[in-house]
Amino acid sequence: MAQSRGGRTRSEASRQAIFGATRTLLAEQGYDGLTIERVAAHAGVGKQTIYRWWHSKSALVAECIADGGPALSLEVPVPDTGDLLADLESWLAIMARYAAEPQAAALLRGLISATAESPLVAERMYSQVTLGAELALSRRISGGHEVSHRHRSATTAVLGAFIYSILINQPMDADTVHDIAALIARGIDGTEE
Repeated sequence: MAQSRGGRTRSEASRQAIFGATRTLLAEQGYDGLTIERVAAHAGVGKQTIYRWWHSKSALVAECIADGGPALSLEVPVPDTGDLLADLESWLAIMARYAAEPQAAALLRGLISATAESPLVAERMYSQVTLGAELALSRRISGGHEVSHRHRSATTAVLGAFIYSILINQPMDADTVHDIAALIARGIDGTEE
């Protein structure tokens, strides 16, 4: 168990209740609507408990990201069947289904908003949520070769399309998934559909 700045041991039950409340409220009200008072009320703890452990809303959200949980992970394995188009299409289809879940999409929108306001949250979002997906996609797009700037750019395009679909609250349909995967695959290996 982590210890607070004052040396008291955190109650794991309270900590998990606070993280659960933070995720729920981020999804329901977004980062702007998230307040320490609302988190405390939802978690059933005093706001002094939260302030004793986290000095700000952004610090709470950053640790909530670091704590992880299934709703905060984009680490979906990227298939490697030897067919880059099929593999990208399969991965994007999984991610599109994830983004179509209202709770997951709302939570990600709240986290994205928080990253714009807090460098600490942005760093945690990158290291804990998106980096794993970025590395897995880059390895697959490179075909097992050294990951080049071009491969990283293709990865950014794939992840960017996914994030954009979340921001505009319009999950990618099957045609969009196919088109994005085909554009990337053609751009990497020079083949036509």
